[in-house]
Amino acid sequence: MVVGASFAGLTLARTVKSLVRDVEIVLLERAPFFAFAPAQIRYLFGLVPLQAIKRDYAALRRGGLTVLREEVTAVDRDRRRVVTGSGTIEYDYLALASGIRLASEEVPGLAERPGVNLCPYEGAAVLTDLRRRIATFQAGHVVIATPNGPYKCQPAPYEYALAWAAHITRRRLKARITLVDPRSRPAPPALSVGLLQAMEAHERVLTYEPFSQVRSVDTGSSTLDTEAGRLSFDLLSVIPPNTAMPFVTEAGLGTPFVDVDPRTFRSTRDPRIYAVGDTADTPYAKTGYAALDEGRIAGEWIAQDLGVTRPAPGLPANVCYPLIDARRAFRIDTRWTWEEGSDDPGVKIHGTTDDRAQTSYAQLRRAWEARTLATLFPS
Repeated sequence: MVVGASFAGLTLARTVKSLVRDVEIVLLERAPFFAFAPAQIRYLFGLVPLQAIKRDYAALRRGGLTVLREEVTAVDRDRRRVVTGSGTIEYDYLALASGIRLASEEVPGLAERPGVNLCPYEGAAVLTDLRRRIATFQAGHVVIATPNGPYKCQPAPYEYALAWAAHITRRRLKARITLVDPRSRPAPPALSVGLLQAMEAHERVLTYEPFSQVRSVDTGSSTLDTEAGRLSFDLLSVIPPNTAMPFVTEAGLGTPFVDVDPRTFRSTRDPRIYAVGDTADTPYAKTGYAALDEGRIAGEWIAQDLGVTRPAPGLPANVCYPLIDARRAFRIDTRWTWEEGSDDPGVKIHGTTDDRAQTSYAQLRRAWEARTLATLFPS
């Protein structure tokens, strides 16, 4: 059984099914459809239609996978079953790929009127509403805020702010954006100079506020308190702290994310449970590319549990092309290796970064997106 049908969960399920043909795989997913997150910005700003980034889970039946729209509320490890709103489902092996939970309650006032905050990290839940709000936005102040602490896809808030700046400039709107960031500089640090320069190019409409975070939100007066002062907003996109689903901690699998062996993604507390993607506590990047690799690796280890003989897979990799506009992007290339026999054994990181904006990187990103969608949802 797989909880979560996004990058990591789908890849894990497909990997196991390809290696163990007679295995029964059930995926539990709470979202009504799959939304391809790396292409969401282009959809939000009217550059591609919804059908370009949306896929129906029913299509997975052709690959021998069963997807049930269920929300998991608990994991009963003793009885090897998960609890959902519809009842209980038993498992032999459980893979957790349920992603992050946006902890709005940790920002005072933010959760009082959920519809006020339109966070692009909410995915399918707010996509169409946020696109409509962007399309009809004529004037005012857009406030974007990153959380204090780790969050998935580090460049995404800066990409989003830059897309807003380009949108306002292109349409000659009487509007401005403020990006509130508790960090001293944009993340990841390897791209901070390039991202700062890209934002400075839009300084007429985009203000970057480092060393600042949201203290509270007053949805009634459309204001928020930050360490940069009190800000009014006409459109709010606060990214709340990223945490795990409550059932992870309640099941004793980790706090808040699942403790796993970084080589196999097997839970260190239950040999019948694996965790991949944003759900797992690992040193790897929280990106779609890395999640795909993690799903493949964990799937190969599960297949070995089921009797398939294979060489041990290596560790994941990550290639990321953060956009600075619709035509240009940067590049981050990261590899992880496991090193034994040294004074400091464990996961080691290697990689290169190019923060010179290139059209070729944006083209490579679109090619990767098309290839990934075709792999996850083959026609």
